[in-house]
Amino acid sequence: MEKKSISLGKRTYEDATDTHSLKHDPEAKYSGYYKHCGYKIDKTIDADIDNR
Repeated sequence: MEKKSISLGKRTYEDATDTHSLKHDPEAKYSGYYKHCGYKIDKTIDADIDNR
């Protein structure tokens, strides 16, 4: 990526959300806030995407 002068991560957006799991998924965690079992998804997105 350096050869093409592409840089990542100088400015980013961050977001967290939840998603439901299957009813009997043993790895899923219960969320008291959302009142269901599921997974937390954390996303980091590059704000300066260079489409060269």
